[in-house]
Parts: sequence; C-alpha cells; structure tokens
Amino acid sequence: MAENTQYTTELERIAGEANRFYTDVIDPLAQKLMFSRAPDPGARKGRPMVLLVGNHSSGKSTLINYILGEEVQNTGVAPTDDSFTVISQGATVEEKDGDSLVSNPELGFAELRKYGPGLVSHLKLKLRESPALAGLTLIDSPGMIDSANSSSDRGYDFTQVVRWFAEQADVILLMFDPDKPGTTGETLSVMRQALRDVSHKLILVLNKMDQFRNLHDFARAYGALTWNLSKVIPTKDVPLIYNIYIPGPWVHKETALPITDFDNARDQVLEEIQRAPMRRVDNILTRLFDNARYLHAHARVVNEAAATYRRARLPWLIAIIGSALTGLAVAAWLWFDVGPRAISAVLAFGVGGLLFAAILYAVSRVILAKRQTEIINGLTGIFERLYRDDYTLGDEADLSALWSRIKDKVRRSIENIGLSKMPKTRRKDLLALEKIYKDFVPTLRAEIHDNKHAVDS
Repeated sequence: MAENTQYTTELERIAGEANRFYTDVIDPLAQKLMFSRAPDPGARKGRPMVLLVGNHSSGKSTLINYILGEEVQNTGVAPTDDSFTVISQGATVEEKDGDSLVSNPELGFAELRKYGPGLVSHLKLKLRESPALAGLTLIDSPGMIDSANSSSDRGYDFTQVVRWFAEQADVILLMFDPDKPGTTGETLSVMRQALRDVSHKLILVLNKMDQFRNLHDFARAYGALTWNLSKVIPTKDVPLIYNIYIPGPWVHKETALPITDFDNARDQVLEEIQRAPMRRVDNILTRLFDNARYLHAHARVVNEAAATYRRARLPWLIAIIGSALTGLAVAAWLWFDVGPRAISAVLAFGVGGLLFAAILYAVSRVILAKRQTEIINGLTGIFERLYRDDYTLGDEADLSALWSRIKDKVRRSIENIGLSKMPKTRRKDLLALEKIYKDFVPTLRAEIHDNKHAVDS
C-alpha cells in the first residue's frame, strides 16, 4: 500500500490550512458562544483512518492481518477481543493501553475519555513497522452481538462510541459473514444510529465466500442480507455489496462457487482502503465546511434571539431607571428648593422612587424569563425568518437539515449563557465564517481536483 503516501504532502497542506481557520476564526467564536468543544489537535491532523465494524466472526481481524502481512490481531470463530484497537505505524513494535491513548491529545483520541472508564479500559494502541500502515491508521472494533442490553453489558455506550469513530474515519468497512447476514440487536442499533449520515464512507462486505457449498446457499444468505439492509438503509436501490474471501489455509476448496471471481472484489475493497488518504483530504474540507456553516447559522440565530430579547427588555430598563431617577430628582428638587422642612417629602419621593424601581425590576425578571422561554420555543421561526430568501430559492431540504443539526446546540447555548448575557457576534466574524465555506473550501476542492488529474495523467 505504498500508494497511501501519494497524497501525504497535499494532506499536510490542507490540514494545516484548515487548522489555521479553526484557530483564527472558528474556535474563538465557538468558545464564546458555547457552540461545541474544539477538537483536539490530533483530531485535526491529516492521518487517514479506516474503521472495521462487524459481527465477531465476520473476519475483521483476519482482513487486518492480511493487509499488514503479519499476525497483529487474534482471530477465531468465537469472540477473541472486546476492545477497540487502534493500529498505526511506529518505529518499533509497541502496544499501549487506553489511558496512554486518550491522555495524549496529539494522537486525536482524547475525546473518547468522555465515554467513561468502561471504554478507556477497552481501548488499545498497537504500533507496527508495516509499510502498509504508511499514512494510514486501522481501527478494529469489538464484534457486534445480538443483545438489546449491549451497552450495559459492555460497560459503555457501544453505539455512541462507534458513532464517534465513524465520524472520524475516512473509510468504514461494515462486514458480514454467511452465518450472520441479519441486522438484529446491536448490529441494527449501530446501523440506524452510529452509521447514519456516513453512507458516503461506508463499504459493505459479505466475507467468507469460500464457505458456501453451492449457489443456493449463497443466494439465500445474500438475499437475507439485502433484505435486512433495506430496512435500515433508506435508499431505493440495493447498496453495492462486495463479496470476498480472505486467502489462507482456512479456505474451503470444495465450494461450488467460482472462488477466484471474488479475488477482484477483494482487490476493489483494498483499493478503497488505499484511497483513504485522498478521502481524508475531502473529509477535512467537508468537516471544515460544515463547522463554519453550522457556526455561522448558530451565530445568526442567537444574535437575532438576543436582539429580540433586548427589544423586550428595553422598555423595562427605561421604566426602572426612569422611576429611580424621577424619585431622586423630585427629592433633590424639594431639598434644594424647600430645604430641611421638606425632609419627609424628600425621603418619600427618594425612597419611593427606588422602591418602585425595585418592584419593576422584580416584575421584569419574571416577565423577561417567560419571554426568554418564548424566544427559545420560537427558535425555528427565527431561523426561517433569517433564511427566508434561501427558502424562496428552493433550498428547503438543505436548510431543514442545517437547522436539525444546530437547533439543540442553539438551545443549549441560550440556556447556559442566557439571552441577557449572550455575546454579540460582529459582522466581520460572520463574513469570515461565510468566506470559509463559500470561498476557501470550494477553491481548495478545485485545486485538489486539478492536482488529482495531473497525478493521474
């Protein structure tokens, strides 16, 4: 897999440019608005990542060993490993535990600590000298089980952890085997929740084709798999499934299927893995595009929500300050015009004005708290008003998807900061964000496209 180094220079350049935009534009505003936690430095680097997911007997570890040309992972029909194993290139053969993996932010896995010690104790880092790992990291996941209570059985939320790895990965291999072509239990949960919205990274693999004794057995397993996939993958067309086997002494020679025909499918899967560096470039830009666009929309909505709140608060501020100043002004006038003889009236107007202002303040807090709740409940309406022109242009589906991704963050931001204390985003910051996803990312994509054609030619 020496081709993995083909895009290394391009990858480093893109990652560096993207990181500059995060540091200079996105991170400061995201932190100020409590939009989301900034990714660790390692998570922004350009190291391509391939995630393997499947049942415990689907052949994930066997495929990894085949790719690396050495026994790195234990294999077997029964479950042999219940850990997420990060396999990367190193100068020496080395193995580290989960604490070592998540405690170093440069590695890019520090965020996994949020899933608790149950996960950290089931993380491993394996370093190997294999040239196949040049510019590539492989992630072997625990075999999925058909259990409704898998998260409690494992001691951590398996589905959410797979989701995290899926978001970071550039290629995801979802592997099945003839004995378990179904999608029930944990597999169903992972496909519906952890692997949603990442279909562009997903490669479906039916492994162990050498185990089919005849075409009838293959047709039955393949049909069961496609039927089950149709229930969790919302597409009209049946997704492409690569039918492969892994060469080795375990291969059943007596199968009636033309086993060598599946060599091409295996080579295609390996080519998809080799394309991880190129996909990494695209994923870095996609993530930058999304983060800039989401934050831009987030800032616009909270800006408008805070402005709406300030308009509701202004009359109360005028009334409170006016009451206090009026009472004090009348008291001062009486004191200077009438003198000590009007001390009772002076105190009455002075204290009365302050007391009335205090009452108005208490009432305003209750009313404005209700108004903030109303504004929070009406955030969808604010978003639709701000993007009225875009809706008119027919971008309804895209805008609905955009709002669904940020609405919970907008709500949490307002609830945590409060509309009265919400920082105002400057116009130049909004323009900087807009420039990232409207100008910078498309320009870089065009450059990458041109460079790719230059390399291919």
